[in-house]
Amino acid sequence: MIDVYPDKLTYFTHNRVNDKFCLIITEAIINKVVLHESKLYKERIMLVCHENENIYEVIGRVECQDSDILFIPAQYFGFPSPDTVKSTQRFITLACSTSTGTGLEDIPTVLETCYNHTPEQLQHKANILFDKIEGAYSLDFINEEFKTKATLEINEKCLWHEICGMIKQGGDTIAPIGEVAITHCDFDNLITPALDISGEIVLHGIPIVNSFFQGDQYFFKRDEIFQRLSSLEKSPVIANVKNGKIIEMKAVNPKKTDLINYFETLFDMDKQFRTIIELGIGINDAIEILPFNAAYNESFSNGNYCIHYGIGKRETTKYHIDVICPGTKLKPDNGNAFSLNLPPKIQRKTKGSCPCTDESPP
Repeated sequence: MIDVYPDKLTYFTHNRVNDKFCLIITEAIINKVVLHESKLYKERIMLVCHENENIYEVIGRVECQDSDILFIPAQYFGFPSPDTVKSTQRFITLACSTSTGTGLEDIPTVLETCYNHTPEQLQHKANILFDKIEGAYSLDFINEEFKTKATLEINEKCLWHEICGMIKQGGDTIAPIGEVAITHCDFDNLITPALDISGEIVLHGIPIVNSFFQGDQYFFKRDEIFQRLSSLEKSPVIANVKNGKIIEMKAVNPKKTDLINYFETLFDMDKQFRTIIELGIGINDAIEILPFNAAYNESFSNGNYCIHYGIGKRETTKYHIDVICPGTKLKPDNGNAFSLNLPPKIQRKTKGSCPCTDESPP
């Protein structure tokens, strides 16, 4: 069974205003969910988003007004755009939609993780990270095992997204979360400009593949990409990056060239896959890696701060690919204290979900 405890969802209990808790489920789990009692909320309701409905239609119902809403999108594709969440609502989508294909049997694990951390804990880790980076001119991504280093130039082009679960009235998020994502400040452009990162990075870890289009042909391709790139856990690849673009790749094991050929297939499918559009830093210590394609994995911290590299954007490539790389470390260069040139100020933006997988209509 899927046990929903409203009082354990600390994303909502933080700065709570609403007295109503609304749980929205899909037909796929209609007899598999228990909504437990609450001491915090005066009213609890459970609604079903039917196969022929959109979630934004459901949250627009009278019953959902003035409420904290949890949506469990089992076998459901798509999320509401931010402007559909009313100013008297707060909205959480559990990270288990068909975008990555999370199975019904894994929903309890995803939900349980939400009970085991707080937004305050995530914000504290994010603040420590920013304290260490503030004033730096550059940030090195170093893997000592494979002797790789790439350097991100910290400048006005960088936008730092804080995804820590501090949900205000009218806000929404995907849970569980816990990430600081670096993108270009013009990320919302149709073609995202590249970040100023150059050097060598090693792709060594589990991938996440999000499909932004619904249908068997897209899900089949999504699963194919995930299965092929899963080999990165045992057969890492080193990418030569120049100004945010992947120039060439080589296998750490010269006998394992299949992955290089597959990456070239992706680049031929859409050259935008060569652009690193996201440098993500997972900060959620409560998350343990699930051994399959799961958006849930993106916030994995590895007990510290865990890097993932993101390529692919919905408007162009149809898929977004993250590769989680626990062996890569961050090293900021905090500049010369006696320099007359002040370092650029880091641009921080609070987000409810990773910008690369935000499924709001473009």
